[in-house]
Amino acid sequence: MQSATSLKYFVCFSRMLDRIKLEARQLSLVPGKAIRYVLLFFFVEVITLVYGVIIFFLLHHAFIPTVKLERNLDLVFDTKCNVQMEYSNVCSFPSANFSISEGGVSLLTPKYPYMLILEMWLPDSFQNRIAGMTIMTLELYGKDHVLVGRFKKPFSLPYRSNEVRTISNILFAPLYIIGKMKEEIPLEIEMASNYQFDTVQPILEVALF
Repeated sequence: MQSATSLKYFVCFSRMLDRIKLEARQLSLVPGKAIRYVLLFFFVEVITLVYGVIIFFLLHHAFIPTVKLERNLDLVFDTKCNVQMEYSNVCSFPSANFSISEGGVSLLTPKYPYMLILEMWLPDSFQNRIAGMTIMTLELYGKDHVLVGRFKKPFSLPYRSNEVRTISNILFAPLYIIGKMKEEIPLEIEMASNYQFDTVQPILEVALF
């Protein structure tokens, strides 16, 4: 009888141990599940954010397109003068004047932010390399040639070492020979950003020098 009772207690005790081990095993799985749920939540949030940004840019470019107005400029300078200068064939700084109106109406929309960018291709010559810093001036004129705005920005030819210039000339020599490439460096100057004008004085002419 005593042995049967002890056997019963032993069976109950072993079942309690098994239950404790099972509960401990289940508790040990809780942090792993929580981490997986948290990672899944952040993954879904990131995908939703990226999807929202892509949809925003697609809708923005589809319904609010960027308006661009481009003009090809021909810089001119005066060669008739009697003043003795370092370069006798150049008597004034290069300049360009052009119109951005049709029939007296400006092609630009009032109260709309514009970015004024000047793109140039400068010859990679010794004179341009030693010229140093230069100031570019952009003037905007309205009706009756009234000055509306003036912007000045410094610029210089980007530096390239003799080694880089030599390697570039060797690599692109065939294109230089057949005339598909020129020894010039592109330069982009942002003259103004988020520039707006009102309807009182619209922009009709632009001067660059």
